[in-house]
Amino acid sequence: MKRNAIVLLSGVVLLAAIGIGVGSAVSVASPPSISALWLGDSYSSGWGQPNSDNPCGQSPTAWPLVATKLLEGSDVNLTSSSFESCGGKRTWQVASEIPAHFSPVDLVGFTFGGDDVGFKDILESCIIGDTTPLVSDLLGELISPLLTAGLDAAAPDTCPSDAAVRADIADNLAGRTRGGYQGFLNQIAGQYVVWGGNILVLGYPALIEEESRWDDVDKGFGLCNGLSPQTAYLMRGWAGLLNQEIGEAVVQFNTESATTRHGVTATFVNVQDGGSSSDANPLLFDPAGTNVGHNLCGSNAWIASWRHISDGFHPTVPGTYAEGQLAAQAIEAMSWANLSSSPPVSGGSTPTAASNPPAGNSGNSQPSSGMGSVTLSQGPLYSGSEYWYDISLSGWSPGQSVSITCFDSVDPNGFRSFSATVDSSGSASIGNECRSGTGPDYWVSANGALSNTASWGSAAQTPPPTTTTTSPPPTTTTTTTPTSTPPPGGQPVSAYDNYGTANEPGHAVCRGNPSEASSMPGGVVTQTFVVPAGVANISSAKVQIDPDPTVTAALTVSDGSAMVSASSAAAGDTMFTFPALAVSAGDTVTLTINFSATYGKIITVYDTGDPGGSMTVSNQCPDGAPNFTSTTSGLRAVVYGTS
Repeated sequence: MKRNAIVLLSGVVLLAAIGIGVGSAVSVASPPSISALWLGDSYSSGWGQPNSDNPCGQSPTAWPLVATKLLEGSDVNLTSSSFESCGGKRTWQVASEIPAHFSPVDLVGFTFGGDDVGFKDILESCIIGDTTPLVSDLLGELISPLLTAGLDAAAPDTCPSDAAVRADIADNLAGRTRGGYQGFLNQIAGQYVVWGGNILVLGYPALIEEESRWDDVDKGFGLCNGLSPQTAYLMRGWAGLLNQEIGEAVVQFNTESATTRHGVTATFVNVQDGGSSSDANPLLFDPAGTNVGHNLCGSNAWIASWRHISDGFHPTVPGTYAEGQLAAQAIEAMSWANLSSSPPVSGGSTPTAASNPPAGNSGNSQPSSGMGSVTLSQGPLYSGSEYWYDISLSGWSPGQSVSITCFDSVDPNGFRSFSATVDSSGSASIGNECRSGTGPDYWVSANGALSNTASWGSAAQTPPPTTTTTSPPPTTTTTTTPTSTPPPGGQPVSAYDNYGTANEPGHAVCRGNPSEASSMPGGVVTQTFVVPAGVANISSAKVQIDPDPTVTAALTVSDGSAMVSASSAAAGDTMFTFPALAVSAGDTVTLTINFSATYGKIITVYDTGDPGGSMTVSNQCPDGAPNFTSTTSGLRAVVYGTS
């Protein structure tokens, strides 16, 4: 990609300009040629660093580009790499970072997880006083603590409780929502990495230095950038837990069978302390055996001040260079001996992303020689128009572990992967792992073998419950969101279809949380559109709203003469199913979303495309979330109906 070549060249120039060497380890005659894909959030993109004034905050000094340059002439030769990291991205948005016409690579590297748990919003809620950043800007860090010394005493009251944040981190990363971080690693391994390849997961710094390592000025005032020791301790603990959960997910991923993880090995790099209280590596943010700390308020800080919240709490250039060195060292230590576009003949096979359902395959799949078969049928109703996948395996080796990926029309690259072990007859029936209503087509793969394509709706016959587990999935199972199945008689159509790549970082909306006065009243988002020809009614909608089960979005749909409504918890691809509203071509329809919550202050919606009509975001809460109006881009949403 031309863009990546330019960025890398700029990185070389900038690294040289700041005096950073770009040579590396001892070269070998024939180093392995490795292809790499760099994904991740703002901690991978180089947010806030030189030349990062672009929508994704990509900088030539981001750690992936530093690592790439350091590996030149080393034992590992990165012959091609694609830098797709983008600030604000969550694990469940990873598909939006993948380049068009993508082929699996040997190495995928990233930092992910902080935005999944809303870490930025959590940190913001613990920083008191909208004027504090301004005071810091005007008077500098030396005087600012004097003026803010009394403000932070109230910070623990504005922060969410320690227990609530820790529970949220565990819910998102340990697997109680969206399949957890381990499930995310399985997705990366199954769709984006070749058999025998590697995943590099960089952790996060602790952000704030432990009090004993604060510099003399901060120690003298007893504050870190105006934050009390109590608040600093909480934030540092949450960052530590985030690292711990990610590291444990990597360990668990590597304990899976080679077939389940597609022959891929994951490596976790703990940039904070190396995972040991005795690691004295000077490239770490908190190396052992020294009083020099590199987190915020440390005597040699590599973390930007929080005074500018959009850029704060991110590594500076020395920090990302240290991270790049750690990453390069980890990559050099990886094994590349078993790289293959397909699994060994004696083992299983790896699922491949399917851009379309298996055409014309209404019966059993035709797997490759030596493999069993997989079939899919409609399981019991879960909720609304969402049904369980009834998956049947047969003809496999007794006791074999089979890697399964579930697909539907909305997620043709797969939305959940898991493994199942067949019984002594080589068979298994799985009915409580995947569920969806976002058809019309549904299919699965088992060790790369594609099933038949199934279709279902509200009129479809539900199989007898005795053949399938009807209970909800374990709390570690990914929850998908339903799309309303059109009423019988019409063909499914979209009255408003605007779900292209979102414009980052989105639009802040007041949550309307009564326990957080600065979030009241809840914000209102509207979108108007003109009904196209061929649409007789509309009955459901999908809107991108950052996932948070404590936030309720109440949608009303009106054509000026009639109105219908529905509510849903914010869930990323947030689905609303409402009574069918009859419409005609040329009608102007208005979507209105009102927000309420039981936790936090701000939620985010997104715009994209140019669908016509008008989008507005209206906020009146004291938090200061801005208003927004546009007639050149529209709410990232789809409105479904029938002809």
